[in-house]
Amino acid sequence: MSTSEKAFEQVKSILGKLDRSIDAARQRRLQGAFKPAVATPGSTPPVFDAEKLPQAAPVRAQPIRLADRDGPR
Repeated sequence: MSTSEKAFEQVKSILGKLDRSIDAARQRRLQGAFKPAVATPGSTPPVFDAEKLPQAAPVRAQPIRLADRDGPR
């Protein structure tokens, strides 16, 4: 079974677009368009306080009943 020429060209096109996207992202990063968040002098970073986070209810796994395991008939 051989790959059709159309499928080959589609894959080639997708990979070309991916390459161009990666190159563009690399250029933006290297040219300084991408600036990571940095704390400015005199500002305080946010404080992580685990006690203020909402606590989720514990979730337990439920056993599979034999009637449910086989699915609908």
